[in-house]
Parts: sequence; structure tokens; C-alpha cells
Amino acid sequence: MDWISSAALFLSVLNAALCFNIDPAAWKTLRSSAAGFGYQVVQRQSDLLVSAPLEQYSQNRKGKIYRCTTSGENCQNIQFQEPDFAINMSLGLTMKNDPGTQNTVACGPTIPKDCKSYTMYNGVCFQIDQYNRFGPPNPSSIDECLIGTDIAFLLDGSGSVNRQDFQKMKTFVKNLVGSFLSSDTKFSVSQFSYSPKVHYYFNNFFSSGSWESNIDRIKQLRGGTYTAKAIEHAVQNVFTPQRGSRSNAKKVLIVITDGESQNSNRLPYAAQLAESKKIVRFAIGVGDAFNKPEAKQELDTIASFPSDKHVFQVRDFNALEIIRQNLEKKISIEGSQTSGESLRMEMAQEGFNVAYVPEGIQMSIVGANQWTGGYTQFTTGYDRVKTYEMPLEPDSYLGYSMAIAKTQRGSLTVIGAPRFKHRGTVLAVRWSLQFSTANRQSFMKQTIEPFPWQYQTGEYFGAEVCAMDINRITGSEVESGLKFFGVSISQSSFDQSGDGLPDLAVGSKGKVVLLRSRPIVIVKTDVSFSPKQILTQNVDCSKPLENTAELCFTMSRVSTVNTAQARIHYTLTVDATRKPPNNRAYISGKQQEQSGSFTIDLKNRQCSTVKFYIEACPEDSLNVLSNELKFTFDGLSSNTDPKPSLSPQAKRTTIHPLGFEINCGNDNKCVDNLKVDFNFTRSLEVKVGIDELLNVTVTVENRGENSYNSHIILMYPAGLSYRKFTSQQVRYQDQIGLQSAKFLLTSTVSLEYDKNQYIYFSTGSDNPPVRKIEVVVEVYPEPNFTKEIIGGCLGGLAFLALLTAGLYKAGFFKSKYKQMINENPADVPGPGTDATAE
Repeated sequence: MDWISSAALFLSVLNAALCFNIDPAAWKTLRSSAAGFGYQVVQRQSDLLVSAPLEQYSQNRKGKIYRCTTSGENCQNIQFQEPDFAINMSLGLTMKNDPGTQNTVACGPTIPKDCKSYTMYNGVCFQIDQYNRFGPPNPSSIDECLIGTDIAFLLDGSGSVNRQDFQKMKTFVKNLVGSFLSSDTKFSVSQFSYSPKVHYYFNNFFSSGSWESNIDRIKQLRGGTYTAKAIEHAVQNVFTPQRGSRSNAKKVLIVITDGESQNSNRLPYAAQLAESKKIVRFAIGVGDAFNKPEAKQELDTIASFPSDKHVFQVRDFNALEIIRQNLEKKISIEGSQTSGESLRMEMAQEGFNVAYVPEGIQMSIVGANQWTGGYTQFTTGYDRVKTYEMPLEPDSYLGYSMAIAKTQRGSLTVIGAPRFKHRGTVLAVRWSLQFSTANRQSFMKQTIEPFPWQYQTGEYFGAEVCAMDINRITGSEVESGLKFFGVSISQSSFDQSGDGLPDLAVGSKGKVVLLRSRPIVIVKTDVSFSPKQILTQNVDCSKPLENTAELCFTMSRVSTVNTAQARIHYTLTVDATRKPPNNRAYISGKQQEQSGSFTIDLKNRQCSTVKFYIEACPEDSLNVLSNELKFTFDGLSSNTDPKPSLSPQAKRTTIHPLGFEINCGNDNKCVDNLKVDFNFTRSLEVKVGIDELLNVTVTVENRGENSYNSHIILMYPAGLSYRKFTSQQVRYQDQIGLQSAKFLLTSTVSLEYDKNQYIYFSTGSDNPPVRKIEVVVEVYPEPNFTKEIIGGCLGGLAFLALLTAGLYKAGFFKSKYKQMINENPADVPGPGTDATAE
């Protein structure tokens, strides 16, 4: 067996994560010259088990298991006595650990067995305890070459089947038997009603007279339909060596029934009993009864999986001939055909992969059904419980890889098919609780695939699956020269480096590298604003408002770690929901973003401030500013500690709102007093069919405190159509106690109507219009000029008196008087005379 080249590292993100992130630097490397060393690796608390499945140590013995410790680089081979049939089994091709019991299961799935026309490949598994002791092989022996087929018929002889239809059943049996007379085939015929009755066993079907006449002589039982009881009886009493059934023959059971059974609750157990004996079951449902879901479910339960290949459903018994032709193709005989079911389990390589589950052990059958693949489940006592086969394409290799994830709903099987469509796929399968009663169809599956643009032919996606959440790591990051890095990943994880965190062992060709987990931290952000609200009472609307945001980051540990450092790169976007030119806030130059970075640790809280500006008097002062803070995290190495990783629970993007001030007085409660009035300016009588306008004037008055986000809904009867609205008048009355102020009032008017009954139609737009009305309101006291007039008069008189007194004191009046006398001497009387004219 060549070294597997399809060692793609597939890491599925599941809840059962053993560690969150892995540091790509290898702190320990284990080496060996053994062929295939590192193909599988299992971590235990104090050491590791490493397989070398290609190591040929004798002519017919291949595969070794080594025990390695981290204290030294030497690995010792674990000696044990192989069973004689384990020829070239490639021990260690699969190896898985059970963390609960510390047991490890190691398998060798390449045991060849030459048959007449083909070579079978069997597998065997061993359980290794914590003391490195090997348990007995499972299975205890390998399958023999198939030499023929044993076919048992189980006919419904209940009273619901009429005599003619029962005769058609017997004809169906005779025709199918005749198709295989030339091959090495044995037959048995039974019928059932209340109880089963065997008419012919495998060892006497051809021994007593004509077999056709013997079938014709079978008489119908009549009575009830107890299908499960009949199946159990066939498994326990017909497929036995005492009745002629051969241990190395293919076993087939064909059940023909016309309706629901009366003991359907036992059907799951009966089907599981047949499955444990490797009996392939075909279910044939005849009649309309199977149109009901419950009846159809019975057929699926009876038949082998997948049901679409083992269930036949026809309307009447006349269609049995068509079914016979299909069955001939499906029940092919070894040596006579090379297709169909001839190579169903012969190349299964049971144990190609293996996994522990709470019920026991699951072993993959990657070569089953022409390498379509699947897996089987065994109890802790190695009893076969169920077989999972998915109807994929041949050569899909389903079961090449397998892992178990523990979820809240139970165990989840993750199984890879790396050759599916030459690119690979992964299935996640969960079996429901009712499967504990052997209802093998009760499962749920989900496909895990790369994104469509990541598909690549030949990539073998799913060649290795591991139930943990880590980043994809390339071998070149870990160590130079690694080949086939990721060919195996330890399913369990223990702290072997002594740092308190789990380590991960990854296999490559000839080497095993141990990777440490990165410590997990979480970063929380907090943003505060100063001022805490945006002012709305602004006298000057042209001057923007200034605000300061304080951004604070706090890092705390999630995993066990004492020191951790990281580089934070952040970006703050103000008014993030609006883009220019509609944004109401900006930082500088109308830019809305500002970035920065700093180093943070577990001890100190780091804060940074950002100054930004908000437009005064914005159109929208009701909706808050949504400010967005984003950051990236880059872990930094400190001393010998690896870089920390950010927990996925950390919020890298947060929104921090900043609201507008609401003026509601000292009690911070706005109590408005709204009054609405309607006035119809035309006649209240509207004539239908005439293009007449009906004008409605709506008046809204608020006599109380400020009212925010108020709406008016105008409803009108059917028959009227909305046209338009206009703003008539906006009046503002002083309610705030200011003698003077200036406001920008913005109102929005929209049309609301019952969209389930009416539609809005317009040549310009299909959406109802929304109108915005802006009014600049200036508040000032009513003018009263009485005081000004009185004051002006009094002031004028006082000024005149002061002026006169000043002129008199300066001699102005005396000089004027002398000048007047000199200019008119004849008119001036002398001293002692009277100045009276005659």
C-alpha cells in the first residue's frame, strides 16, 4: 500500500471544540525511520501513540504501533501477538482514542482473501489500554469467500389478501426461483398471518418432489398481519445451519405484504435482528394501503438501507412481474455477475477508520458497495448494531475519515468521502433516539462542503476530519521540509508542554509535531460622549456643534494565562448610517472616519479620544446618530508565551448612539396639549363621477410643552382619491419664557392608508409622497412706543434747559444784546427815560 498522498487537512467548525486556536510554531518534533511513521497519532495524558502502518517487518506482517514521550525523542515499538489471519493488515492505518477510558483502538483494514473471481479485503481492530496491552481482535475471524446465495420468501397470508392475489404471490416466487436455478442458490418459503408458518426450508426445498408443485400446494392461512413476528422467526429458525443456511453464503429475505402490520412497534427490533446476521432485506408493498405515510414507513423499516434500493411499492399484484426483473439485477450471484450487489461487502475493508461512540465503536466500510462506503456500529461487546450506507456515487470512499463530535443533542458523526465526484465531501450524521430500537432509517444528515468557488478537482476534501475549531495551518508555517502535514490529527488533546493549555499532535510523513494552543482573550469596548446629548436650542445654525468621543478597550482572559499582549487597530465612523452629503456629523474635512492603534495587555485599560462636529439645526433631530466602532486584533508574543487569540464571542463591531436633546422642562417630562381641527371648504356632498375637489384644512395647535414625533392620520372613505397637500400657515407662540429667539421648524407630512385595500398610483413614482416643510420662526415682544415717546419728550426738554443754561453762563445772551443796541441807537432810550413810543 502506497503512502496516502491525499492528506488534505479538513477542519470542521463544531461545538465539540477541544481547543480554539493553535500556534503554528512546533515546540516538539518526534522522528522515526519506520515506513509510514506519523500516519496516525493519539495523545494520552503522559505520552503519545504513533503508528507506522507501512512498516513491513516480516513476509506477511505489516504495521507497528510506537509509544513516544515528550521528555525524549525516542519512540519504542509496542510488542503483541497478532492472530494468524491478520496477514499484512497494515496495523495503525486507523487509530482513535477514548478520553474517558484512556483506551485506544487500532485497526488494520488490508487483510487479503483470495476468492474464485476476486480478492476480498477484510479488517480487524484491537483495543489498547492505558498500560499498552492489546485486547482480542474484532472481529474474531475474517469473512469467508461467498459461495452462493440463500433466498428466503416471506408471504403475507392474512385475510386481507384475496385468493387470486395470493396465487399471484406464488407465481412471483416460482418465476424468481426459476431465474436462479442455474446458480448456486438455495430457497426457503414461509407465509404469515397471526403466526408464521415455514413451508420449505433451505435443506428441503428441492428434496421432495417438484418444487413448483410444492409451491402451488401452499394454502393461504388467513387471519391478522403480524409481520415483525414473522421476520424474527425467519431470522432465528430459517437462516440457521440446521435448516440448510450456509455461513459463507449471501443471505436475502424478501417480504411481500399488502397492508400495515398489527405489531408494528416490534418491526425495528426485527429489522435490527436481521441486520446483525447480515441478512439483506427487500420489502414489497402491494395495494393502496401503502399510500399512507405510516404504512410506507413500515416498508422502510423492514428493508435494508438505503430504502430506495430495497423497497418496492406497486398498486396491485399484477405488477409483481416488473419487480421480479429488478430483483434479478439486485440479487446477483458471486461468479455469475460483476455488477449490482455482487461486490457489496467483499471489498469493505471494515475498520479503515474507526471512532468511539457512547454505544460502542463505529468502524467504517470504505470499500462497501463498489467503494461507495459507509460504516457499521458495534456495541462494547462487539455485537453489530447498525449499518450506515449513503446512496452516493461509486468510488466516493465514504468512511475514509471519521470523527465524533459531542453536541447538546447527542453524538454527531462526521464522515468524509474524499473521492466523491473527484473532489470530496463531508457528511454530518445524527441518529435519532428511536434508533435505539433499531429503526435504522431514523437519522439526520447535513453536507459540509467548501464554497463553490473553492472546488478543485482532485483536492480530496474530507480525507481527514477533526472535531475542533482551529484555523487552516500550512506545513511550511510549522517546520521547513514537512511532507503530507495533516495526514493525521490527534482526536484528544492534553497539556504536555506544561503551560496549562491543551496541545495538539499532528502527523506528517516520518514526523509528528506537537503544537501549542494559543491563550484565548476577550476585548470589550466602551464609548462615551461629551456632551452626552446634542443641543437643539441653537441661536446660530451656521456654527457646528463640537463633541468628543472617548473610546476605551479592556482585554481580559478566557483561558488560563497570566500575560497577554495584542495590537488593536480601530476605526470610528460617526453617523454611520448616513453617507455624504446627507451625514449630520463629521470629524474633519467632512470625513466621517478616524482610525488609530495601540498596544493593550491584561492589566491596563486603554482609551483614546476623538473630536468630531455635528451640524447645528439638522433636518433630522429625532433619529439618533449611530456611531460605529470597529477593531481588529493582532496577538503579540511575550517571552515564551504564544500569541493570544481573540474569542469568537468578542464583538469586533459595535454601535454607540448619540441622541438629541429633548426640552421638557425641569421634570424632563414633556406634557403636550394638542388640539386638532378639521375644516371642509367645499360642500359636504360629493357627486360621484364628477371631477370635483374636496379641500380639507387641518389645524394643529399645541398649548402645552414641546411635542415630539407627533403624527396626524387622515382617513377617508372609498371612492375618494388623494391628490395633494399644501402648507397653509405655521404660527409659533412663545411657550418657553424667552423674550426673543430664532427657530428652524421642520415638519414632515406623509400619506398613510390601508395598503391591503388601496394602491397608490402616480406617473412620477409608485410610492406615496413625503413632504418636508421648513419655517424659520423668530420670537420677539410686541412693540409699545408710549414709554419711548414720553421718554423722548422729557429727554428733549432736559437737554434744552441744559443748553440754555450753558449759553447764558458763557455770556452769549449779553453779547447778542449789545450787538443789537449798537445796530439801532435811535431806538434805544437814554438813561432815566421811558422807552414808550408816542
